[in-house]
Amino acid sequence: MYNIIPLILILACLIAIIVIVARKFSVLANLDVDNIPSEKEGKFKEMIAGNRIKRNIYGKSLKIKNGLSSVFNKFFSWGERYYGRLKEMKNHYDEELKSGEEKQENQVETLMDEVSNLNPKENYEEIENKLIKVIGLDSKNSFAFEKLGDIYFDNKRHKEAKETYEYLLNLLEEGEEDRKAKIYFYLALLNKEEEKYDQVLSNIKEALEISPNNPRYLDIKLETSIILEDKKSAEETLGKLEEVNPENQKIEKFKKQIKELK
Repeated sequence: MYNIIPLILILACLIAIIVIVARKFSVLANLDVDNIPSEKEGKFKEMIAGNRIKRNIYGKSLKIKNGLSSVFNKFFSWGERYYGRLKEMKNHYDEELKSGEEKQENQVETLMDEVSNLNPKENYEEIENKLIKVIGLDSKNSFAFEKLGDIYFDNKRHKEAKETYEYLLNLLEEGEEDRKAKIYFYLALLNKEEEKYDQVLSNIKEALEISPNNPRYLDIKLETSIILEDKKSAEETLGKLEEVNPENQKIEKFKKQIKELK
């Protein structure tokens, strides 16, 4: 009983404190701190400090901007000068290259003219040397390769002729079919010398694809077909030869050879 009385007194005091604070809370809520001199001074100091910081940042930013602007201007100025020098160097190089190409073309033309004025039988080595010089100046000059191949062919340098003609085929372009047919024919003749008749037949078929009515091409195909004992191919080729060149004196001989085939 006596222990409850102190507890009741404590609760009563606590309630009294809560009532007093509640009454004063509305007054504290309406308190205008802006009107308190110390608060105003603090806010004013903060404003001044903030403005000072902003001015310092702006000043430094402006200095950095001006510094970077100066650097970029110098860089672009240097870049323009350097680009101008590069452009001048390129133009100079282009002029030298063009001049060199013109000089090279003139040399090639001069050498080819000299070759055409030489006798292939009497000046074989000189012609060969000049043509090799032309190829050294112009590695894609198909006319120099063709002339060199012909020189080798005429002088029975079969290996060199064959290698030259085979390389020449890679240089010839569309629209040069007649030249291709001639090269295939010459390769067929070279392979015939080596008795490589399968290759002969392959070469001559390529030539006939381009020029199907050429009597010389048909003649070598017919001979090769007989050697290979290909009766069907021989008969077909003989019929074509009789059609395009009925006056060929070897026709009767071919007929007899074909009859002997099984």
